[in-house]
Amino acid sequence: MRAKRVLQYLNPLDLIRTKEVLKVNPTLPPVREEATISTIKIYEYNNTSCENVTVQLVEESFPFLESASNTWINVDGLKADEVEKLCAHFNIHPLIVEDILSYGQRPKMDEINGLVFCVMNMLYYNPKDHLVEAEQVSIVLGNNFIMSFQEDPHRDVFKPLRDKLQFPGSKVRQNGADFLFYILIDLIVDNYYLVM
Repeated sequence: MRAKRVLQYLNPLDLIRTKEVLKVNPTLPPVREEATISTIKIYEYNNTSCENVTVQLVEESFPFLESASNTWINVDGLKADEVEKLCAHFNIHPLIVEDILSYGQRPKMDEINGLVFCVMNMLYYNPKDHLVEAEQVSIVLGNNFIMSFQEDPHRDVFKPLRDKLQFPGSKVRQNGADFLFYILIDLIVDNYYLVM
């Protein structure tokens, strides 16, 4: 008799939802397909100059750690070995590397060993299928550098920032890496309203 009283409080819709959730095995992490093409673009800038370099090998970006100017390293297309090498050279904590390479992260921001780390989704509208598509973007702020890691090497929302870096009088050029970090996040969030 007691079991009957408990069952009367169960919502049948909750049971249906539970069955739908259990169809997918939550213990198996989703797997990211490793990029076939990976491009590393480096912007080294201060208030008087801005240099834009594209490198093919991760090791070519290592000298920028010692730069007195601000440096933005943007990795388009994630390859685990390249990300691990780059992060090891820039003393980025292994937990941050794990989050960069993980798939389906929830948006979050952390501070580990003096580095600020942010992971969020960049949204795009696909007019062909009338769908909103998401790409995970990870951003690391160091003392005088920014690293951004994008899954898709073919699109992003950072073009206005790249344009502003070319003008010596722009706010981006007059400020440090922390301002660039803010602008990257701001561009991603502003794009949410354009997509919706």
